[in-house]
Amino acid sequence: MNPMGYSSLTEGNHREDVTREDLIRDYFYGGYTNLEICGILLLRHEIVISIRHLKRILAMMGLRRRMLQNTVEASYAIMEELNGSGSSLGCRGLQRRLLSHGLVVSRLGVPRCIRSDEGTENCIIADIQRAFRWYHDDDMAGEKSFLTGSSPSNQRIERWWLSNKQGGGQFWIEFFSNLEHMGKFSTSDHVQLECLRFCFTKLVQDDLNRCAQEWNQHRIRHTKSAELPGGKPDLMYYLPELYGK
Repeated sequence: MNPMGYSSLTEGNHREDVTREDLIRDYFYGGYTNLEICGILLLRHEIVISIRHLKRILAMMGLRRRMLQNTVEASYAIMEELNGSGSSLGCRGLQRRLLSHGLVVSRLGVPRCIRSDEGTENCIIADIQRAFRWYHDDDMAGEKSFLTGSSPSNQRIERWWLSNKQGGGQFWIEFFSNLEHMGKFSTSDHVQLECLRFCFTKLVQDDLNRCAQEWNQHRIRHTKSAELPGGKPDLMYYLPELYGK
């Protein structure tokens, strides 16, 4: 796993003690492509290297994203995440999280549930989703695997709150709730509340920072009707030159 932890363009990486190799390692584990890393180094840090040179540096540093030949290595990494705040991540979120373990895992499987508005353009998606989930035996199988609702409920901020919960927020909500239900913590006790804040504030903040960074490093797909261009939010904001802006 990345020994330096997560980083992003929002942190700047402008400290004097950060070397070129540190930057490359940081952006590599951030999920950036070789071309994007070269662009970031040039435009953000004024470091000029070619993609071929970058590949040599990555090889010397032992950095490579391994396409799995078996599932054992991925299983250990997934279990590590599921035993912590990564337990609420969805398939795509977990796939991005595995990049920090140096693992590239293809997305497989079917979503447990899809929610959309009642537009006619979603009828085919509904039929496909229900067909794939028809013979599953969980509580969201079959007809329940596709839900419809009004468009006002599908705002971007709602999607962000979902990502926030999946990225670690839900884990901490349930963790503190369980402490209270077991009688080990009371929100009415000021001393206990301050002790809890003292012990857990940094841990919670670290997960919130990682969630925000993973969001800023995820790739938005290009669509013809979208008002915004596709790409990674960090790159679009800090390096608009890469998008011709």
